[in-house]
Amino acid sequence: MAQALDDEYCVGMWRSHLLQDLCWFCEFWFMTSIDPPPFGSGTGAAPSWSWASRDDGIWSRTHNLEGKAVANIVSCVVQTATADRTGAVERGELRLSGSLITMRVYEDGARIPKVFYNEKVNEGMWHDGIRLDHHLLSPNVHCLPLFSDEPENLKRGLLLVPTGVARGQFRRVGLFWSDHLITQTKLPELAQFRNEDWMEYEEDCGDGKYVVSII
Repeated sequence: MAQALDDEYCVGMWRSHLLQDLCWFCEFWFMTSIDPPPFGSGTGAAPSWSWASRDDGIWSRTHNLEGKAVANIVSCVVQTATADRTGAVERGELRLSGSLITMRVYEDGARIPKVFYNEKVNEGMWHDGIRLDHHLLSPNVHCLPLFSDEPENLKRGLLLVPTGVARGQFRRVGLFWSDHLITQTKLPELAQFRNEDWMEYEEDCGDGKYVVSII
């Protein structure tokens, strides 16, 4: 298929629309009797940014994803055990550049977590405003917007936590669906956000955007 499509296979995704493909989420959000699994659960055979890292059901709405991309792919490096690009993955690192927002996400045993950002609690959290891949070990979460809609409302993005191994290196822990999460926040206003002092990144691009790596 890669040859037929003239595209690059990236751990269950395609390089030509990799940003859209990142907007997957776990099925348990639609099955109210199932809670998010503990952090670190999954197959361990794929990087956290790929749905192939999960051993449960996955949903994706990339077919009707509207809006414009507000993040850029710097690089995507996948190392497989053999020369077969579709074979067992030994390492996968995705580097993105974009805006960063620090948030504190408190589950507190509730189905709908409380989210604090920009020094205030988010009001009016809807059921599908935030979707976790795991229960969090810490409430401190970095958010990297992927898409916005007109007039530049934040729309989709990744929830990330640092690995603690290298500065600016993260693992994905969820997706935010900011139709309901940050409905009053415009993309240009991110420069005025008060990010917490625990925010980290790999590189400051100098234009309000940062480079991070996700494994």
